[in-house]
Amino acid sequence: MYRFSLVEYKVTKLNFSVNEEFENDKDSGKTEILPELGINYIKNKDLVAVNLSIKFSKSSAPFLLSTVLTGMFKFDVDTTDKEIEKIVYINISAILFPFLREVVADITMRAGFSPLLLPPMNFVEAYQQKKQNLKTD
Repeated sequence: MYRFSLVEYKVTKLNFSVNEEFENDKDSGKTEILPELGINYIKNKDLVAVNLSIKFSKSSAPFLLSTVLTGMFKFDVDTTDKEIEKIVYINISAILFPFLREVVADITMRAGFSPLLLPPMNFVEAYQQKKQNLKTD
């Protein structure tokens, strides 16, 4: 059993600007906004710093947004690097994601847009896809 706890989390990067080149497709009434999600981490003894990032940079979006949320986690038992990777990509990312969703919704609302609510993510599936992609490369 792996025991870890969230020590703290904070927004460590936030860039936002209105996309002046955006043209709304008035016929469809919908705009597709596809984010790029990133996960990385650094382990130092019993502490793991996890960066969960999201980026909206496509010209088809009404805004450009890049943000990083960093969480510090303390592990109570020794874990291998392979175990840490799986925990980070599945469990810890699932813990941090709601905080990242809140940041995105808040900043888009404060910028005068409808709050952008990121859909829930299946981090188990995302981790399995990541492992599969590494095997085929």
